[in-house]
Amino acid sequence: MYHLLEHHGCNFVDVSFINLNRRIMKKFIITLLACLATIIVACGGNDEPTMSFDKSNVLGTWTITSVQGTPAWSRITVGATLTFNADGTCETEFPMEDSYKIEGGRIKTYYDQTLEPMFVYELLGASGNTMTVRMMGTLDDSHLSTVFTMRKTSAAK
Repeated sequence: MYHLLEHHGCNFVDVSFINLNRRIMKKFIITLLACLATIIVACGGNDEPTMSFDKSNVLGTWTITSVQGTPAWSRITVGATLTFNADGTCETEFPMEDSYKIEGGRIKTYYDQTLEPMFVYELLGASGNTMTVRMMGTLDDSHLSTVFTMRKTSAAK
C-alpha cells in the first residue's frame, strides 16, 4: 500500500495528516452546528409574558377570587383588593406598595418615597373582567411567587 501511495506522489505521513485534518474538521463542524442549534433555541424563548398588562386592562379595583396553593404572602387572600389608578398610584394589602409602572407587559410596584421595588405582576390569562396573575417577589423575596385570580369590581378613579 505504501508503494501505491508513493506511486501517486503521496507518502504515508501526508495521508495520515489528511485523515487527521478530516477528523478534526468533522468534530469542529459538529460542534459548530451544536452551538448554532443551542443559540437558535435560546434566542427563540421570550422572557416577556405572552399576555400583557397595559393601562387599558389594569386600571380599576380588583378583588382576589381564588388563590392557587398556599400563597407566599399571607396578605394574598380571597377578598383582598388591588387598585391601580391612572396616575400611577396603587393601593393593595401591602401599605408600602403605593406606586406602579408597566414595563414589558408586567406591572412593577414600588414604594414611592424610596423607589424600593415591591412586587412584579405577570398576566397569565384573561377573560372578560377576570384575570389570572402571577405575583413575584423582588429583592430578598425574588424566589417567591403566588398565582391568583382576580375580578374587576370597579372602574378606575
